[in-house]
Amino acid sequence: YGHALTLASEAHARDPLSVTPYLVRASIEHAAGDDRAALAAYREAVDSHRADPDTWTSLAEFQLDVLDRPAEAKRTLSAALHLDPQSTTAAALVIEANRRIAERS
Repeated sequence: YGHALTLASEAHARDPLSVTPYLVRASIEHAAGDDRAALAAYREAVDSHRADPDTWTSLAEFQLDVLDRPAEAKRTLSAALHLDPQSTTAAALVIEANRRIAERS
């Protein structure tokens, strides 16, 4: 776990403009059971790459599938779809978020 985080940090230092180290760090944190740190890494990815719809979609997928927060995921997906209205992944996640929200009503 520690070594993997170190490698992700080194990758970020080598290429600070890449979103990949943020997403890798999020995956590492989640695999280690630290969803709070994983969420922080996804949010950092979004904050540093706001124009990349895939960062928004990755965050929303985590919010939906791991944190079980469909309303939050739906709000995040609105940004992804604003940036890429043709994203079938984001559209599918919106449908799933809506289904989960309806189940709870």
